[in-house]
Amino acid sequence: AVLLTSEEYGEDMTSVNTLLNTHLDIVRELEPLSEKVDKLEQDAETLSQTHPERADEVNSKYGELKELWQKIKESSALRKQKLEESFKYHKFLVHYRDLGMEMERLETLFDQKKDPRDVAEAV
Repeated sequence: AVLLTSEEYGEDMTSVNTLLNTHLDIVRELEPLSEKVDKLEQDAETLSQTHPERADEVNSKYGELKELWQKIKESSALRKQKLEESFKYHKFLVHYRDLGMEMERLETLFDQKKDPRDVAEAV
């Protein structure tokens, strides 16, 4: 759960990619839990019907588990969204840097060119 609520979103494209891959690994590990939560819901319904005297306790415990599961899913979705936003931001910075360097290169080329003195030099 700590990795799902971490405020670390990466310092550059490489670290963001690493964090995104780690997050996706965690999400894959959570997938089997979803099936177990669904199975437990069925078990809780069955137990509530076959043992009505314990229905409140069973439903309460299942409700706690389902609430925790919902928080985990929400944290995971929020973390993924923040990492994707961080990725877009760092991608922007890379494009900004690359474009700035290209413009500086072109500016240097233009500054190095001598202005023509007459029409013959211009052609």
